[in-house]
Amino acid sequence: MTKYLFSIIIAAATTAVFTGCSNDDIKMDNIACLDFGSTKLDYDDTTNAWSDVFDSSHNNDLKFGSFQFSHEGYGSAEFNYFYGFCPSKSQDTQDHSGQWTPDYQFSAITGRSVLENEMYRNQPYMVAYWNEYGDTESGDVIPEHPSCAITSDQPFTPYGIYVTNSTYTYYAIKNGTNFNDPFDQSDYLVLNINGVRNGKIVGTEQVDLARNGQILTTWKGVSLEKLGEVDMIFFTMSSSSKNEYGTCIPTYFCIDGFMVKID
Repeated sequence: MTKYLFSIIIAAATTAVFTGCSNDDIKMDNIACLDFGSTKLDYDDTTNAWSDVFDSSHNNDLKFGSFQFSHEGYGSAEFNYFYGFCPSKSQDTQDHSGQWTPDYQFSAITGRSVLENEMYRNQPYMVAYWNEYGDTESGDVIPEHPSCAITSDQPFTPYGIYVTNSTYTYYAIKNGTNFNDPFDQSDYLVLNINGVRNGKIVGTEQVDLARNGQILTTWKGVSLEKLGEVDMIFFTMSSSSKNEYGTCIPTYFCIDGFMVKID
């Protein structure tokens, strides 16, 4: 791959997050970080999320350089929903459990992008909603149409990614909802990041969004180097909070700072 395929910025925080990295390891020549602000999108004045998130005519529009981020939206006068990814600039970290509406599903518990700094202001990050019922399979099986997936025009080599909880999921874990009890020491919520090459899963990285009474509230850097060259990355979730219908916790998560190796 060549540099022109990407709109890139280098995340200065990278060296503090990935074990074994040093300033000499992170060079503009070989590591690129996708800038989700590089693609012109409109943002809603109320939610600060992508304004077309529920418009099905924009289901294939989330492309950044050569990378496609899955998205499926549906909007009507009665009901709005989306699966997959939605760019957001929301800084809302408040608990809206008692007054929740669809407007409150578009924020990270950090209240900001991991790339936010004096140079890059008001940066978007990605809020994702995993469609457990639509994917039908998880674990060692690749869903036919993964709801949360990153693909490219050609094989790519991921280097790392940042992950955190959505605000909505954070408070569901902390305080409980009508569908789940607050988490205790035995409960967990895990994000699975799966690499696919030639139709086979070649590796999985797991990130604890909640475990042992601790809930992730910061951007956590995750190395993806062991996945090697892939055709696709897809995300699934697993939790102790389940019933006969599936996961009881809202299956949202947030990502940012997606880094790839380039030639």
